[in-house]
Amino acid sequence: MELDKNGNYLLIATKVNGMAMRVMRDHMHQPLQAINTLYTQTARTSEYYWGVAAASIFSGLW
Repeated sequence: MELDKNGNYLLIATKVNGMAMRVMRDHMHQPLQAINTLYTQTARTSEYYWGVAAASIFSGLW
């Protein structure tokens, strides 16, 4: 009986650990998506300003 109880504890602990790991992995993807979105938006803004600067410089030359 005692062995079965310990076996059940180990089984439940394994399941709980698996659920916790899955939740942590899912949670870790959300900040990564936010960082990727911020990086993409910053890169687009930078490209826009480089385009405006280049147009301003070249319009003065012509």
